[in-house]
Amino acid sequence: MKISVRSEGKRVFVLMLPNFMLFNVLTSSIVSGVLNKHCRSNEKPAIAPRAARKLIRAFGKIKKKYGRFTLVDVVSANGDIVRIEI
Repeated sequence: MKISVRSEGKRVFVLMLPNFMLFNVLTSSIVSGVLNKHCRSNEKPAIAPRAARKLIRAFGKIKKKYGRFTLVDVVSANGDIVRIEI
């Protein structure tokens, strides 16, 4: 996974994470636990560990079948760009 942020045409930072760190059961359990713990009660997503595992597995299958794809691509009004590619 590659997270890149650009501001005024210059690269602010790039964070690259190996896919095996993202597409495993341990990571999905940790993510669901952190989300459920730190969200406010009125906006609680209530993501069960099993649902998070299914989501992570689906991303892994998509990555394997189609290769690199862009998950998030945001451009702000002042030209800042945030892009997440898997």
